[in-house]
Amino acid sequence: MPVVVCATNTLKKCRPCKDRVTIDRDSNLTLETARLIRGGQSAHVKTRQHARAVMRLAGVKPVCKVCGYDKYVEVSHIKHIKFFIVTTLLKEVNAITNLSYMCPTHHKEYDRNIMSKEDLVKLIGVQIS
Repeated sequence: MPVVVCATNTLKKCRPCKDRVTIDRDSNLTLETARLIRGGQSAHVKTRQHARAVMRLAGVKPVCKVCGYDKYVEVSHIKHIKFFIVTTLLKEVNAITNLSYMCPTHHKEYDRNIMSKEDLVKLIGVQIS
């Protein structure tokens, strides 16, 4: 039986909606296929929905890994989606080891490569020289 979880960006319970993601089925999609399913709406909508569902299913507490903020967080890919080839499966792109919760500020800093070394250490857990 497939595991179905809500993949919306809210922490509230919501009515069943189009954002439901079937983890078992979607894990075997490639990045290219996931993009095509959405009709070109956005290159990575399906990938991000799947990532949120993986984090929820894993029971990861939705708190920014850098600062501890918990009012609104986003799922961030440690290795950016753009660095994977299009034939990569979603289960590889959205492996729990490649995902982290971040507040919008730290997520933008990380994506734009302007995060401080101290914050990077908190995020990835490895000392940077």
